Amino acid sequence: MPDAPLTVTDGLPPGWAAFTAAGPRCLKPEWLAYEPGRLPGPLRTFTLHRAGRPVVGTVGTVLDTVTARRFADPYRLLHDGPPGRPEPARPWAGLAPEDVLPSVLLMSPEYETAVAGPGAGDPAEVAAFVDALLRWATAAGARSVVVPYLTPASRLLADALAAQGFDTVPLGGCQVLSVDWKDPDGYVAGLPSRRQRKNVGRELRRFAELPVRIEVRTLGTDEPELVELMMAHARRYGTPQHEEGARQLFRRVLDCFGAERTLLATATHEGTMTAFSLFLRDGETLVGSVAGTRYDAPYASESHFQVLFYEIAGRAPLLGVREVVYGMGDDVTKAQRGCEPVELRTAFRRLTAT
Repeated sequence: MPDAPLTVTDGLPPGWAAFTAAGPRCLKPEWLAYEPGRLPGPLRTFTLHRAGRPVVGTVGTVLDTVTARRFADPYRLLHDGPPGRPEPARPWAGLAPEDVLPSVLLMSPEYETAVAGPGAGDPAEVAAFVDALLRWATAAGARSVVVPYLTPASRLLADALAAQGFDTVPLGGCQVLSVDWKDPDGYVAGLPSRRQRKNVGRELRRFAELPVRIEVRTLGTDEPELVELMMAHARRYGTPQHEEGARQLFRRVLDCFGAERTLLATATHEGTMTAFSLFLRDGETLVGSVAGTRYDAPYASESHFQVLFYEIAGRAPLLGVREVVYGMGDDVTKAQRGCEPVELRTAFRRLTAT
């Protein structure tokens, strides 16, 4: 197969929407635009071309300094290990930043890495993409290439990286709820253990007796209570957040997806919203976006679990949803409610300057 050029573009090139239309969710324009700050640097696209046509591509960035993005910065991931993981792998523990930076990082803001394009299912084309990427990175003076958040669905990319000498380490798991029931009773009956079925059933019966009203609707253009509850969540967990940033997030959701692709579940007690969860839709998949709880309100804990898990599980089959993506973190809480982890791994390789 003849050499093919790799094009590296700041931002998204023309035609990216059509190029990724049949590809993974994480590379579609709306998913790249809605939370751009998750990337530790400016978004770039890396695309392999043949005969002037793009055939395989993905997104990422190039970094020459260590950043504060603990879940995305390549040096932090491989030097310190992913946050919240017990005894994480730290293959760069003995290295200084100058040993591995600049670094080419491939990943999307959705904390997933994949390739798209007409050649994305062809092992030879994916291998050619990785080869061209390595040649470009070496010529650009990069000292490493890091590809975190590889899932089993990215097997061809993982195989091509391994063939080029990349090592891999575990990164954790993305928690996913697979919907294979028809109603709420079926959800409870399908939980894997008797203890889970008993505990969840008890929580559902307890909530049914509470003076809390649940509403499921689309996201509106003015949602001050959601902002307030987001801030309460941020204060509780020490997450950097400010009110204008929260308002901007909701505006971006509407700009990128439209209200029709949002699912908002709220809990209200005596006229005051006590908890909410917001999900975004992509075909038969719901993806958790953000949640918030008024932790000092009556029935706050019960309301939190109802809007985040149980109301969604009960309505999912009616909406034609086949899976609900809850993402990383709180693994035990999510597993207790039926989620299973999709393995995530980081591939990495240091480069030698030519």
